[in-house]
Amino acid sequence: MEWKNKKIIPIIIGVIVIALIIILAINLTKKDKPTNKPNNRPVEENRRASDTVDNFEFILEDVKYENNSTEFKVKITNKSSEPKYLNEFLIRVKDSEGNQIASVYGIVEKEIEGEERISCYYGGDISNFGSIEYEIER
Repeated sequence: MEWKNKKIIPIIIGVIVIALIIILAINLTKKDKPTNKPNNRPVEENRRASDTVDNFEFILEDVKYENNSTEFKVKITNKSSEPKYLNEFLIRVKDSEGNQIASVYGIVEKEIEGEERISCYYGGDISNFGSIEYEIER
């Protein structure tokens, strides 16, 4: 009887250790999974990036994350006295330390006389960016 107890104790300890490893692995993977919850925060004033490039003023009006996509709503104003054609523009998205984390293209493909609002999308959550810069693609 004593011989059987000596063999069972290491088996029980092994099963407990394996169970703890499995439980720990499950908990870690739950924390790392991205959520699909909408993130509809208004653009904070210090992140409301506006910039003028080649007589076009770009103002970020809203950013939201929904369905695994970040949407940037940008108001474009033609500051010149006559209509100007704008094909597309680029939004360089940066983190709080100034490192570029993404590039988002906005497609206009028309003449802008006054104002135009464009929605641009990025596949992933970058709604917590630090700053953005605009560039006109030629």
